[in-house]
Amino acid sequence: MPAHIARRPESSGLPHAGGVRAAEARTYWIDLQRPPGGRGAVDHYYHFVFDLMWPLFRWIRDAKIDSTATLYLQRNGFFMDMLDGLFEPSIRIVRTPCPRLWSRRQTIVGMNPSFCSFEPADAREFREYLFARLDVAPGPRDGVALIERIESDPYFRRFYRSRRGAGADRGSLLNHQELADRLAERFGKHFRNVALEKLPFREQLQLFRNARLVIGQHGAGLANALWMEPGTQVVELTHEPKPHFVNLCRDNRQRHYSFGIEGKKARVHVEGFLRFLSNEVLED
Repeated sequence: MPAHIARRPESSGLPHAGGVRAAEARTYWIDLQRPPGGRGAVDHYYHFVFDLMWPLFRWIRDAKIDSTATLYLQRNGFFMDMLDGLFEPSIRIVRTPCPRLWSRRQTIVGMNPSFCSFEPADAREFREYLFARLDVAPGPRDGVALIERIESDPYFRRFYRSRRGAGADRGSLLNHQELADRLAERFGKHFRNVALEKLPFREQLQLFRNARLVIGQHGAGLANALWMEPGTQVVELTHEPKPHFVNLCRDNRQRHYSFGIEGKKARVHVEGFLRFLSNEVLED
């Protein structure tokens, strides 16, 4: 995978030439770019996962760094704190503009599933790294989750006033609670209604690792299908076909289903949806 790497020029503050060369070899300027045709900011969870965190993992793996290294990222945003600790102690991430006089940039290219494909083994390696790093233990794969979209963090309303924001600002199910209640009746103790914004990242990984079926409106929450195992099921509630999660589930060897709703903020036909689950999903 291509990676923009810029090495720091020699500095008189270092003790000797050998030390300078060693520091150069361990200091990198990582320049992130979207895949051809891609768009969206890494402030949003979907793009944070596919256009930053996963490509960065791949670069660190392929660079075969065998001692402590410092990576300068020129991106900042709402989810960047999640990077802290994921790659330490061998990797230190600095979220500031790179030092002056750096040159010879190369690029880590994003992996938005709308524009890229991947191998299941590649996704499995990334999942297993995060599971081990964050102590996400294996468990019974019997969970059923319904993703609830809630009001977005004030960050998105403050900095994205002219754009679509996040969470329920972009779309919601007007009768979400009705659907959650009926699913709780159907699946009992295995069912969980989740507002992902309220869960720490580790708990999100655990939830999706143990899920056999996830239901959610088209939105960034379905990016968590990446943490689910092959053979599991994802039902996307959407008013228009889009390739994001169809492609993700295809490459991750999961089964993806779409159920139509009338708009971004709309009611779901609960009885029809339950029939759809029984006839199309659970019997598949």
